Amino acid sequence: MAEYRKHWLINSLGQRYDFTEDNSKLLFSRPQGFGFRRQYETIKVGNSELVMSQQFDLTDITGQLLFYRNQKAGDIYQDYRDFIKFVRFKPLMFYQLTPNDLEPFYCDVLLTQLDKPDVDEKGCLTVGITFHRLTEWLNAKDYTIVLTNQPAGLGKFYPLERPYHYAGTTLQNTQIHNEGSDDVGFIFEIVGEVQNPQFTLTQLGEQYGVCKINGTYDYLLINSIETDESLYLERNGNTITNPERYQDFTVRNGLSYLTWCKFRVGETLFNFTCGNISTFDGYITIRFKNSFASV
Repeated sequence: MAEYRKHWLINSLGQRYDFTEDNSKLLFSRPQGFGFRRQYETIKVGNSELVMSQQFDLTDITGQLLFYRNQKAGDIYQDYRDFIKFVRFKPLMFYQLTPNDLEPFYCDVLLTQLDKPDVDEKGCLTVGITFHRLTEWLNAKDYTIVLTNQPAGLGKFYPLERPYHYAGTTLQNTQIHNEGSDDVGFIFEIVGEVQNPQFTLTQLGEQYGVCKINGTYDYLLINSIETDESLYLERNGNTITNPERYQDFTVRNGLSYLTWCKFRVGETLFNFTCGNISTFDGYITIRFKNSFASV
């Protein structure tokens, strides 16, 4: 039996809708839109062209959703209505697992078109369906790096409540590998008392990202994922209002991204320091997902 790509949806309630039945009967056929388009704006420079800008176009996912049973047509229409009820709870995540992959990829989508013809003579309701992609294809699991300033067994203990897939033990020259096809945002988190925290991102000797936050905090979180950019600071259990004002803009060198940095494709060296670096006994986590134009 041939192996197929598996597809399913997850709605905002965490419910799953499979497009493949247990008997390998496909419910989502003729899928299209898993590639990508990239547009470039160039200018002529002598006999060459210089790229001025680029724009990535997210292609719609299209296909046919099949509803069929060996019973009366009324059951088919009920299946159709059940699907309508499922997709009411947005946002939706469209998952894909190919036969050679251990983990699936997903993208955030909007359902933009759903046809409803009559049941055909074979007892099948073939529904044209279109999903508009809001994101590139992302790994289903986070890549997470845990950094500390203390040898194992020393310092305070902080319970780690999330599943961690990668761990580091240093605050200097940590290698971060973005194996995707585009730059990605990440979540940077500090737990433990820290003074004037600062990090830099370097690739091939070029510093391309920098962040410094002035002040003393017990908790810090920076989210540079472009759809959810945010900065959160906490001191003595109290949330700091207007946290953006504590950014130190003097660290900008004219070439670096500031605060809401992204990891470039390839290997990045991550370096962290702070005003109390010699006594810092908290921990740092960095979480991101590889992002792919096509999978």
